[in-house]
Amino acid sequence: MKIRDAGIVVTGSSSGIGLALSEALVENGGNVIGLSRRKTLIPAGAGGGRFRSFQADLSLPEDIAEAFRRIQEEGPPVDILVNNAGWGEFGDMETLPRESWEGMLSVNLAAPFFAIQEVVSAMKERRRGMIINVASIAGKRGIKGAAAYCATKFGLVGLSASLKEEFREYGIRVSCICPGAVDTPFFDTTSIQPEKRMDTMAVVDAIIAAIVADDDVLHEEVIICPL
Repeated sequence: MKIRDAGIVVTGSSSGIGLALSEALVENGGNVIGLSRRKTLIPAGAGGGRFRSFQADLSLPEDIAEAFRRIQEEGPPVDILVNNAGWGEFGDMETLPRESWEGMLSVNLAAPFFAIQEVVSAMKERRRGMIINVASIAGKRGIKGAAAYCATKFGLVGLSASLKEEFREYGIRVSCICPGAVDTPFFDTTSIQPEKRMDTMAVVDAIIAAIVADDDVLHEEVIICPL
Protein backbone atom coordinates (compact mmCIF):
# COMPACT_ATOMS: atom_id res chain seq x y z
CA MET A 1 0.00 0.00 0.00
CA LYS A 2 1.26 3.47 -0.84
CA ILE A 3 1.54 6.04 1.94
CA ARG A 4 1.20 9.06 -0.34
CA ASP A 5 -2.36 10.43 -0.24
CA ALA A 6 -3.54 7.54 1.98
CA GLY A 7 -5.95 8.36 4.81
CA ILE A 8 -4.16 7.27 7.99
CA VAL A 9 -5.33 7.41 11.61
CA VAL A 10 -2.68 7.15 14.34
CA THR A 11 -3.77 6.91 17.98
CA GLY A 12 -1.49 8.20 20.71
CA SER A 13 0.04 10.71 18.29
CA SER A 14 1.20 13.31 20.80
CA SER A 15 4.43 11.65 21.96
CA GLY A 16 6.77 8.70 21.59
CA ILE A 17 6.21 6.22 18.80
CA GLY A 18 2.94 7.84 17.72
CA LEU A 19 4.52 11.27 17.25
CA ALA A 20 7.56 9.94 15.39
CA LEU A 21 5.34 7.76 13.19
CA SER A 22 2.96 10.61 12.38
CA GLU A 23 5.89 12.83 11.38
CA ALA A 24 7.34 10.10 9.15
CA LEU A 25 4.00 9.39 7.48
CA VAL A 26 3.46 13.10 6.77
CA GLU A 27 6.98 13.31 5.31
CA ASN A 28 6.02 10.44 2.99
CA GLY A 29 2.92 12.26 1.77
CA GLY A 30 0.29 10.69 3.99
CA ASN A 31 -2.96 12.38 4.99
CA VAL A 32 -2.61 11.71 8.72
CA ILE A 33 -5.10 12.22 11.54
CA GLY A 34 -3.72 11.93 15.05
CA LEU A 35 -5.96 10.96 17.97
CA SER A 36 -4.70 11.76 21.46
CA ARG A 37 -5.71 13.50 24.66
CA ARG A 38 -3.25 16.32 23.94
CA LYS A 39 -3.33 18.32 20.75
CA THR A 40 -0.47 17.38 18.41
CA LEU A 41 1.18 19.91 16.10
CA ILE A 42 3.09 18.61 13.08
CA PRO A 43 3.94 20.84 10.09
CA ALA A 44 3.29 19.78 6.50
CA GLY A 45 5.91 17.34 5.34
CA ALA A 46 8.46 17.66 2.57
CA GLY A 47 6.54 14.91 0.81
CA GLY A 48 3.40 17.01 0.68
CA GLY A 49 1.57 15.25 3.48
CA ARG A 50 -1.02 16.71 5.81
CA PHE A 51 -1.62 16.34 9.54
CA ARG A 52 -4.72 17.04 11.60
CA SER A 53 -5.05 16.52 15.33
CA PHE A 54 -8.28 15.39 16.97
CA GLN A 55 -8.36 15.34 20.76
CA ALA A 56 -9.99 12.28 22.32
CA ASP A 57 -9.75 10.35 25.55
CA LEU A 58 -9.31 6.83 24.22
CA SER A 59 -10.40 5.33 27.52
CA LEU A 60 -13.91 6.57 26.71
CA PRO A 61 -15.86 4.74 23.97
CA GLU A 62 -17.99 7.83 23.37
CA ASP A 63 -14.86 9.90 22.62
CA ILE A 64 -13.70 7.29 20.12
CA ALA A 65 -17.09 7.26 18.40
CA GLU A 66 -17.19 11.06 18.19
CA ALA A 67 -13.65 11.27 16.79
CA PHE A 68 -14.43 8.80 14.01
CA ARG A 69 -17.73 10.53 13.29
CA ARG A 70 -15.72 13.69 12.57
CA ILE A 71 -13.20 11.75 10.50
CA GLN A 72 -15.97 10.22 8.40
CA GLU A 73 -17.60 13.63 7.91
CA GLU A 74 -14.43 15.50 6.97
CA GLY A 75 -12.63 12.69 5.13
CA PRO A 76 -10.62 11.22 3.66
CA PRO A 77 -11.64 7.55 3.93
CA VAL A 78 -9.44 5.67 6.39
CA ASP A 79 -7.08 3.41 4.46
CA ILE A 80 -4.79 2.65 7.41
CA LEU A 81 -5.51 2.54 11.15
CA VAL A 82 -2.57 2.40 13.56
CA ASN A 83 -3.66 1.57 17.11
CA ASN A 84 -0.62 2.85 18.95
CA ALA A 85 -1.92 4.49 22.14
CA GLY A 86 -0.90 2.67 25.30
CA TRP A 87 -1.08 2.94 29.07
CA GLY A 88 1.34 1.19 31.41
CA GLU A 89 1.35 1.01 35.19
CA PHE A 90 3.40 -1.59 37.02
CA GLY A 91 3.42 -3.06 40.49
CA ASP A 92 2.66 -6.15 42.53
CA MET A 93 -0.58 -7.89 41.70
CA GLU A 94 -2.12 -7.46 45.15
CA THR A 95 -1.44 -3.72 45.37
CA LEU A 96 -2.21 -2.51 41.85
CA PRO A 97 -5.21 -0.15 42.05
CA ARG A 98 -8.40 -1.21 40.33
CA GLU A 99 -8.37 2.11 38.44
CA SER A 100 -5.00 1.21 36.91
CA TRP A 101 -6.29 -2.16 35.69
CA GLU A 102 -9.42 -0.60 34.22
CA GLY A 103 -7.42 2.18 32.57
CA MET A 104 -4.97 -0.19 30.90
CA LEU A 105 -7.76 -2.48 29.79
CA SER A 106 -9.70 0.39 28.24
CA VAL A 107 -6.78 2.06 26.43
CA ASN A 108 -4.67 -0.97 25.48
CA LEU A 109 -7.41 -3.37 24.41
CA ALA A 110 -10.90 -1.88 24.31
CA ALA A 111 -9.87 1.27 22.40
CA PRO A 112 -8.28 -0.67 19.50
CA PHE A 113 -11.36 -2.92 19.36
CA PHE A 114 -13.74 0.04 19.14
CA ALA A 115 -11.54 1.94 16.66
CA ILE A 116 -11.44 -1.08 14.36
CA GLN A 117 -15.22 -1.36 14.53
CA GLU A 118 -15.43 2.25 13.32
CA VAL A 119 -13.37 1.71 10.15
CA VAL A 120 -13.70 -1.89 9.07
CA SER A 121 -17.12 -1.75 7.35
CA ALA A 122 -15.88 0.89 4.88
CA MET A 123 -12.67 -1.08 4.35
CA LYS A 124 -14.71 -4.17 3.54
CA GLU A 125 -16.75 -2.23 1.00
CA ARG A 126 -13.56 -1.04 -0.71
CA ARG A 127 -12.01 -4.51 -0.23
CA ARG A 128 -8.81 -2.84 0.85
CA GLY A 129 -7.29 -1.48 4.02
CA MET A 130 -4.72 -2.03 6.74
CA ILE A 131 -4.90 -2.25 10.53
CA ILE A 132 -1.72 -2.13 12.59
CA ASN A 133 -1.88 -2.84 16.30
CA VAL A 134 1.15 -1.80 18.33
CA ALA A 135 1.31 -4.33 21.15
CA SER A 136 4.52 -5.05 23.06
CA ILE A 137 7.03 -7.74 23.87
CA ALA A 138 4.88 -7.83 27.04
CA GLY A 139 2.21 -9.40 24.82
CA LYS A 140 4.51 -12.34 24.09
CA ARG A 141 6.12 -13.09 27.46
CA GLY A 142 5.35 -12.52 31.11
CA ILE A 143 7.16 -9.75 32.98
CA LYS A 144 7.47 -9.61 36.75
CA GLY A 145 5.53 -6.70 38.15
CA ALA A 146 3.58 -6.15 34.93
CA ALA A 147 0.79 -8.72 35.13
CA ALA A 148 -2.03 -6.35 34.23
CA TYR A 149 -0.09 -4.66 31.43
CA CYS A 150 0.93 -8.04 30.00
CA ALA A 151 -2.68 -9.26 30.13
CA THR A 152 -3.87 -6.33 28.01
CA LYS A 153 -1.06 -6.69 25.51
CA PHE A 154 -1.51 -10.47 25.23
CA GLY A 155 -5.14 -9.65 24.49
CA LEU A 156 -4.16 -7.25 21.71
CA VAL A 157 -1.91 -9.88 20.14
CA GLY A 158 -4.81 -12.35 20.21
CA LEU A 159 -7.22 -9.79 18.79
CA SER A 160 -4.81 -9.13 15.93
CA ALA A 161 -4.39 -12.83 15.14
CA SER A 162 -8.14 -13.42 15.07
CA LEU A 163 -8.94 -10.37 12.94
CA LYS A 164 -6.23 -11.31 10.46
CA GLU A 165 -8.23 -14.45 9.70
CA GLU A 166 -11.60 -12.67 9.78
CA PHE A 167 -10.64 -9.84 7.41
CA ARG A 168 -8.23 -11.45 4.96
CA GLU A 169 -10.98 -12.43 2.48
CA TYR A 170 -11.80 -8.72 2.13
CA GLY A 171 -8.25 -7.75 1.25
CA ILE A 172 -7.68 -6.14 4.67
CA ARG A 173 -4.29 -6.75 6.21
CA VAL A 174 -3.88 -6.91 10.02
CA SER A 175 -0.37 -6.59 11.46
CA CYS A 176 0.78 -6.69 15.06
CA ILE A 177 4.02 -4.95 16.07
CA CYS A 178 5.57 -6.08 19.36
CA PRO A 179 8.40 -3.76 20.45
CA GLY A 180 10.70 -4.29 23.36
CA ALA A 181 11.77 -1.29 25.43
CA VAL A 182 11.73 1.95 23.44
CA ASP A 183 13.33 5.21 24.54
CA THR A 184 10.12 7.24 24.98
CA PRO A 185 8.40 9.11 27.84
CA PHE A 186 6.52 5.86 28.58
CA PHE A 187 9.19 4.92 31.15
CA ASP A 188 9.49 8.37 32.75
CA THR A 189 7.23 7.46 35.68
CA THR A 190 7.30 3.65 35.76
CA SER A 191 8.89 1.38 38.34
CA ILE A 192 10.34 -0.81 35.57
CA GLN A 193 13.42 0.81 34.00
CA PRO A 194 14.93 -1.28 31.16
CA GLU A 195 18.68 -0.94 30.84
CA LYS A 196 18.61 -1.20 27.05
CA ARG A 197 16.14 0.77 24.92
CA MET A 198 15.64 1.24 21.19
CA ASP A 199 15.23 4.49 19.34
CA THR A 200 11.63 5.18 18.31
CA MET A 201 12.62 5.05 14.65
CA ALA A 202 13.31 1.32 14.92
CA VAL A 203 9.60 0.80 15.53
CA VAL A 204 8.53 3.46 13.02
CA ASP A 205 10.61 1.77 10.31
CA ALA A 206 8.97 -1.59 11.07
CA ILE A 207 5.48 -0.09 10.84
CA ILE A 208 6.27 1.65 7.55
CA ALA A 209 7.75 -1.56 6.15
CA ALA A 210 4.49 -3.36 6.99
CA ILE A 211 2.45 -0.65 5.28
CA VAL A 212 4.42 -0.46 2.04
CA ALA A 213 4.70 -4.22 1.57
CA ASP A 214 2.93 -5.58 -1.52
CA ASP A 215 -0.80 -5.97 -0.99
CA ASP A 216 -0.48 -9.77 -1.11
CA VAL A 217 2.23 -9.76 1.59
CA LEU A 218 1.48 -9.51 5.31
CA HIS A 219 3.89 -8.69 8.12
CA GLU A 220 1.67 -10.66 10.46
CA GLU A 221 3.59 -10.31 13.71
CA VAL A 222 6.85 -8.39 14.13
CA ILE A 223 8.95 -8.55 17.31
CA ILE A 224 11.61 -5.86 17.68
CA CYS A 225 13.99 -5.78 20.63
CA PRO A 226 17.17 -3.92 21.58
CA LEU A 227 20.30 -6.05 21.11
